[in-house]
Amino acid sequence: MPRRLRILLVLAAAIAVAAPAASAQPRPLYIGFEDEPSFLWSNDRFTMLDRAAAAHASVIRVIANWRDIAPTRPRNAANPGDPAYHFEGFDDLVWQGVLRGIRIMFTIWGTPTWASASHKLNAAPRPSDLGAFCRAVGSRYTGRYRGHPLVGLYSVWNEPNKEQFLSPQFDAQGHHRAPGLYAAMFRACAAGIKSGNPRALVAVGETAPRGSDAPRGRVQASHSPGRFAQLLARVRPRLRFDAWAHHPYPTGFRGAPAATFAWPNVGVGNLNGFEQRLTRMFGRPVPIWLTEFAYQTAPERPRGLSYGQQASYLARAFAASVSVPAVRMFVWYVFRDTRGQLWQSGVLRTNGTPKPSYDAFRSQAAKYDVANPTVTIAPRLDPRVMLSLVDFKADQLPGDPPVGMTYRVFDRTGTLIATAQPRATLDAWGRIAVVLRFRPVPGKTYVALFDLNDIHGHTAVRRARLVVTKS
Repeated sequence: MPRRLRILLVLAAAIAVAAPAASAQPRPLYIGFEDEPSFLWSNDRFTMLDRAAAAHASVIRVIANWRDIAPTRPRNAANPGDPAYHFEGFDDLVWQGVLRGIRIMFTIWGTPTWASASHKLNAAPRPSDLGAFCRAVGSRYTGRYRGHPLVGLYSVWNEPNKEQFLSPQFDAQGHHRAPGLYAAMFRACAAGIKSGNPRALVAVGETAPRGSDAPRGRVQASHSPGRFAQLLARVRPRLRFDAWAHHPYPTGFRGAPAATFAWPNVGVGNLNGFEQRLTRMFGRPVPIWLTEFAYQTAPERPRGLSYGQQASYLARAFAASVSVPAVRMFVWYVFRDTRGQLWQSGVLRTNGTPKPSYDAFRSQAAKYDVANPTVTIAPRLDPRVMLSLVDFKADQLPGDPPVGMTYRVFDRTGTLIATAQPRATLDAWGRIAVVLRFRPVPGKTYVALFDLNDIHGHTAVRRARLVVTKS
C-alpha cells in the first residue's frame, strides 16, 4: 500500500475514534490475556500471539512455575545460568512477545519438591530459597542482553489467600498463618527481583475475590481479600510494592459483571472502595492490576454463558473495571479453549474460531491501547507524548542511534496543524517521549500520527489521540 494512502487511512480511523464519548476518557492501560497452553506450550503459539496482538493485547500474564523451572536444587540459585534452571520456553515467549509489541508479566508460583516440607506445590517455601530464585529470574530478563528482553512486570504467588495455592492458611489453633508467611515470601521475592532488575514493577496480592476467614470453609481454608490486605498492612516494616493484583471473578457461572460483594470480599463493583481502603491501610495510593477475570461458555462448560452473553458480560465488566482510576491492568483468562482444561472461557474456540467475545475484547482494548494511546494534555506550548515501541526493542543494540520519525498533528476537521522530523531514544521499557511543536487549544481534540523507523529496518505507524483540558 502506498505510504501516503496508508497514512490517510490511519488518520481517517483516528478521527472516527476521536468522536465524543459518554464515558470517562480512555487512558493507556496494560490489557491482555493469560493462557499458558496457547502461548507457552502449543505448536501454534506464534499464531496465537499474532492473534492476541491483533486484539490489541499489550500484556500476557504467565505463571513462572518455580517447580518446572528448577526441578532440582541449583548449586547457585541466584545465578540464572545455573544448569538446574530451565527457562527455555519462557525465553522464547518473552522474545516472541516483544517482537509483537506485547509485554510479558511473570507471576512467581509453585514450590519445588526440594524446597517444600510437604512436597506440594502450594507449600510456603523458605523465603531465602524463593528470594534467590526471584533474583535469578529478575537478572535473566533485565533487557541488557540481546535475546533476553526486559520483563518489567511481576507478581508474587497466585491467590495466596486460598489453601489451594498457599498452605497453611491457619494453624491448628485457628490463628492466621498465610498473611505472615506470604509477607516474608513477598519481601524476599520482590527484593530478589529488584536486585537483579531494578526497573521491575512487582505487585503484591494476586488475591482471589472471596474467602471465609476461617480454618474450614465450604471448599477450603481461605482468607477474604480485604482481611488478607488488613493483615499484610499490619506487618512492620511495611511491605514495599508497586501495585495490588486481584482477581475479581463473578459469583458462579453467571454472576453480574459489575457485582458488589459483601466486604471483605471484593468483586468488580468493589474496586473503587477497595482501592480507597488499600490507600488507608498502606498510607499511599495503590495502583490495582486485575490479573484474572473471565466467564466460561456453554457448550464447552455446562452452565456457562452463551457466546453472546459472554461478549456482553466481558464488555460490561471491562467498562466497569477501567472506570476506576486506580486500575492499570486488565487480563482475561483464557485466550483459547483447550480440551481437557478446567476453564473454558476463551475468546476463541478450541479450533481457533473466534467467539463474539474476541471482537468485544478487541473493540474495548483498542480504546486503551498503550501503543496508540488516548492522552489528556494541558493547553500549553509543545506538549509531550509517550509512545510504546516495544517491538523496536527486540533487535536494539548498545550504541544504536535514536529512532527516526515524521509526525503530523491534525485537528478534528483533518487540517494539518504541525509536522516535524525529530529523533527519540528508546528507554528500557521500549518507550519514547516525543515533544509536539504546537500550542493546543483548550477543550479541543487532536490526532497525532507518527511514521517511525530505526537502524534495523523496523517501521511502524502509531496514533495518539490528544484530549486537551479546558484550562
